[in-house]
Amino acid sequence: MSLPPNTCLYINNLNDKINKEELRAQLYALFTPYGKVIDVVARKGTKMKGQAFVVFGDLAGATTAMRAMDGEFFYDKPMHIQYGRTKSHATIRIEQGADAVPFGARSSTTVNGKSEKIVMSRAEGEAADRERAKKEELEGGKRPRESGVEDGAPQAKKNRTEDEDDAVEMEIEDDE
Repeated sequence: MSLPPNTCLYINNLNDKINKEELRAQLYALFTPYGKVIDVVARKGTKMKGQAFVVFGDLAGATTAMRAMDGEFFYDKPMHIQYGRTKSHATIRIEQGADAVPFGARSSTTVNGKSEKIVMSRAEGEAADRERAKKEELEGGKRPRESGVEDGAPQAKKNRTEDEDDAVEMEIEDDE
């Protein structure tokens, strides 16, 4: 079955021995020459091993990458690439705004009208954090601390009180 063109590419037959962070970084580096990569989703759960999604900023980049990289060897295994069945959350956010996809949303409508589960990643936020860190580095580093602690002096630990504790006691009800 041929899927309609989409900015999201589904890649399978990936080597599942590679750790998730390295896989995401390598896929980002591998697909960047074909266009702007918005997101890379790679999960290591039992159902998602050996699979990833690469989201491009435009359809032309996704199509070019799919044609060029389908069947190419990546960590000693040939990649199988096809268009994703649904738009990614990153694409929907760009097209319709940040409020279009609520945080934690788990279902969406596919291209053929059926509802299915969607997986989100942190790649978008991590890329923004890396860009922010580079920008800070170029501007002369991080801002200095505004507290009265001198550089090199150890900072005292904060004593936690019972009210600040994150643990919540559970109440058990007897159904007799």
